[in-house]
Amino acid sequence: MKRLLAIVAGGVLAAGLVAQAADPVYSVNAVGYAKLSLPAGFSMISLPFNAVGGNATTIGGVFPYGTVQDSTTIFFYMPGAGYAAYTFVDNGLGDPASGWWGPTDTSSPTGGSNAILRGEGFWIQVPGATNIVLAGEVPGASNGTNTVPLVTGFQMVSFAYPATGSVTNGLAPSDGDTIFSWTGSSWQTYSYVYSPGDPADTGWYDNNNSVFVPDVALKVGAGYWYQSSQSMSWNQTKPYQWP
Repeated sequence: MKRLLAIVAGGVLAAGLVAQAADPVYSVNAVGYAKLSLPAGFSMISLPFNAVGGNATTIGGVFPYGTVQDSTTIFFYMPGAGYAAYTFVDNGLGDPASGWWGPTDTSSPTGGSNAILRGEGFWIQVPGATNIVLAGEVPGASNGTNTVPLVTGFQMVSFAYPATGSVTNGLAPSDGDTIFSWTGSSWQTYSYVYSPGDPADTGWYDNNNSVFVPDVALKVGAGYWYQSSQSMSWNQTKPYQWP
């Protein structure tokens, strides 16, 4: 991913008054968006927003007709089962073949109904360099914690909130756990090292630069590989005060 633009909390509705009401009525919902600049080819991304009124949204809801290029493909990784691919076909608005085709579709595009969950990462392959916009409801007080289940081995993960995240936020790693970030041309990797009795040699190690780092930042809208030495839960906590 060449560049990731800042999150913008767009339509903050926290001060919406209803004039006819006897008392002021306020909404605690906020609509936010993140604009991602993607190079041609593969990028690892994620969705840090809720669908309006829910905790999950769909491919078709996040990427409706006209927002992605023809032949754009999304790949979800399922541990132990491999990838499921969803490809957007653009034959023109109104054509019944236009839409997201899922791995089992044979006669019509139904893949757009597949859910995208906060806390998971996925690959997106685009034919040419482009900008895409991720939008939805900013997670609030009812989503103060988001649990990401980790299995032994590899999985694609993300930070589930529209703010810079951290691997120290709710994660209890084990020796050898590794997080992989795709830069667009190469991998940046960090491994957790546990050395009993030697705090100086315990923590996250930047494999590319051969140095321990105090933390590993997780970008808004980015996806990552996580290699875990054991099954566990990553209980990510909302890092901002609103609402």
